[in-house]
Amino acid sequence: MWSGPGAARFAGCNFPAAAAPPLWLVRHPAIPQAAGLCYGRLDWTLPDAVVDSAAHALMRDLQRLIPAAARFRVWSSPLQRCRALAEALHAAAGVQFRAPIMDPLLQEMHFAAWEGLAWDAIARSEIDAWALDPWQFAPGGGETAAAVLGRWRSFEQRRRSEQVWLSGINGSGVNTSAVLGVQAGVDVMATNGSVADAASGSVVDVVVTHAGVIRMARFDAGQIPENALWLHSIPYVQPIPLLKVPDATAHATAPSV
Repeated sequence: MWSGPGAARFAGCNFPAAAAPPLWLVRHPAIPQAAGLCYGRLDWTLPDAVVDSAAHALMRDLQRLIPAAARFRVWSSPLQRCRALAEALHAAAGVQFRAPIMDPLLQEMHFAAWEGLAWDAIARSEIDAWALDPWQFAPGGGETAAAVLGRWRSFEQRRRSEQVWLSGINGSGVNTSAVLGVQAGVDVMATNGSVADAASGSVVDVVVTHAGVIRMARFDAGQIPENALWLHSIPYVQPIPLLKVPDATAHATAPSV
C-alpha cells in the first residue's frame, strides 16, 4: 500500500496485498483561469508543461498503488482538460498504458446559460431553486444531476461489457500489444468490475473525468451519502479508488434514471 503524500485518502480501504481496485477515478488538472467560474462543458486547454507534470505524477502514484503486472485501460472525457492528461499519461508510461478511449458519457455536467459566468453573478433565486430540487433542477437550462448519474451508469454498463484482448506478452511480462476488438491473444472479459488474466496479471481501468461525474460515481458506489454529495470536494489529479460499499444505502433516495 502506498504510504506517500495523500495516503490518508485510502485509510480504511484495506486492499488485499495481491489485488487492486478495478477502477480508479482521476479528476483533470486545475484550471487557474477558471477560478470562481461555472465552466461545465467549456473546453479549456492547459499548458503542455502543466499536463506533462500532472501525467508523470499520476503515473508514479498509479504504479505505487497498483500491482506491477497490471495492464491499464485509460478512459477519458473528450474535453481537452481530460483528454490531454489521458494522452500524456499514455505517452509517459508507454506500453503499460492503453491508448485512451474517449467517451462522451464522461463529460462534465452541462450548465448551458450558466457556463462562463462567475458563480457570484448567478441569480440567488436560481441557486436556491437548485438547492430545493438538486436532482431534477437543470442549472442554466442545461443538464440535471439525475441525467449525470444516468450517464455514469450507462458508462459503467459499457465498461463492464467491453471486451479486451491482450497479446504480445514478452518474456519479461511486458504487454507489447493491447487493442480492443478481435485480435489473436488472450480474451479478457470484465466480471463484477474486475478484469483478470491469469497469465499476465489484472487489467485496471483508469477513468479521467470531471468533479461532477466523480461525485455521481462515488455516490452510486455508496462512498458518499446524499447529504454530503453536493459539497464533497474532489481533488485534482489524484487517483481515487471506486470500491463498492457492502449493503450501501447512500443512494437509496437517488432518482430512477
